[in-house]
Amino acid sequence: MSEVEVEVETATQTTDVVDVSMWASGTPQAAVLASLGGRYEILRELGRGAFGVTYLGVRHSDGLEVAIKSMDLSDVADWKSVELFEREARVLAGLSHRGVPSYIEHVAPSSAAAAPGADARFVLVQERAPGMSLRDKLAAGWRPTEAEASAIGEQLVGICGHLHKLTPPVVHRDIKPANVIVDAELNVSLVDFGAVKERIASETTVESTVVGTYGYMAPEQFQGRSQAASDLYGIGATLVRLVTGVAPADLPQKRLKLDWRGRANVSDDFAAWIDGLIAPAPEDRSSAPPKPAAPPPPAAMQGPKVEPLRGRVRATRQGDELRISLPLPFASVAITGAMGLIAVTTAAPILFPLAFFALLFGSATGGRWVNRVWRSLARRFGRETIVLTPTEFRITRRGWFGNKTIYGGLHRLTVDDRKRKREGMTTYVVTTKKRKRQKFVAELSPQEARWVDQLIADYKTEQLRLNPPK
Repeated sequence: MSEVEVEVETATQTTDVVDVSMWASGTPQAAVLASLGGRYEILRELGRGAFGVTYLGVRHSDGLEVAIKSMDLSDVADWKSVELFEREARVLAGLSHRGVPSYIEHVAPSSAAAAPGADARFVLVQERAPGMSLRDKLAAGWRPTEAEASAIGEQLVGICGHLHKLTPPVVHRDIKPANVIVDAELNVSLVDFGAVKERIASETTVESTVVGTYGYMAPEQFQGRSQAASDLYGIGATLVRLVTGVAPADLPQKRLKLDWRGRANVSDDFAAWIDGLIAPAPEDRSSAPPKPAAPPPPAAMQGPKVEPLRGRVRATRQGDELRISLPLPFASVAITGAMGLIAVTTAAPILFPLAFFALLFGSATGGRWVNRVWRSLARRFGRETIVLTPTEFRITRRGWFGNKTIYGGLHRLTVDDRKRKREGMTTYVVTTKKRKRQKFVAELSPQEARWVDQLIADYKTEQLRLNPPK
């Protein structure tokens, strides 16, 4: 008999953010930190699973956000859970793909128990995947378009295709909305490899443990015979959840197949792709996505018919290169500009108080003109230009005293708009291939911000279509 570990899709559980500058001695969090030798700080709990608790943490050495997964052996009902946890750490240590958060380290009880204050537990540390899980986005009311669902599905197929080609092949076995993380630009990360399997079972081999989530498990998984095609079924069931808004376990079946089409408004080609992913027989499943629309011509990108706010934001497109030039925040330019202003007005002490007063009180009648000239110069000399290609980035900041350029290999580009409504600031975060982050901030109007967001989203969508993940 096979041991069965089958989950049922449940409502999202959220955890409040708490102040955890120091966890009390004797708490599980303190024990986790002791196991890791004090190299990290735990910020909050991200979630709980069948085999442990996952925390959001920060690495002290560089401020990198990490996911810390812990399993206390005193809470383990059987050693199969330990085997799965060890297997997850071993598999992640050997993976390298942009769609899988990078493995950092793991600690086993034999070494962790030797640390003062530690107890018998396994701890696994990974880079935190940016964004939200599809489960949480759906719970918040998000309903993807067909194009968005298709982009997510194609990325998942690409990630799993990479895993299945490894030696030995890696089968995730638990693809579902809770284990798929997407950022603001719908870049996909596949997480939670706790059910992973490192080899393909033969026709005569039955797995000792059946794991997965009901509704997303392929029929052969219930027989303990998971294979690469089992992950395709999980992708298809996840897409069904996205386009119908209904959990696959709650949908009726027709001829042993999910009967979902009547609940979704999608094209025939897209529906046929999903049906190919969720075919009951593994040999009938196909990962080939629907044929994409013809790509746009490679001519230079044209902006909107009306360029926003007299060309403060400039964008050009040549081949596979996107160049966006943005104005620096006025405060940032003012800091460096004030140094030059002080140097110039040192020779004219009479003008310095007036210029300084006008800078601080630009709304005053006497200072409006000077303030206007200052801001005009700031827009002219304070600009930041980012150049994107499918594999590289270059950021150039033009200031009062010359240019500064940063460049490197491109992993992903994300948008942080938390300060957009309150302060009018938008932060663009470039993650390099070495997982370092470079930030540049722009002071944009709502119209400009939407335009830049659309430029970046369109470029990334096109590159994903032309250069799908391998």
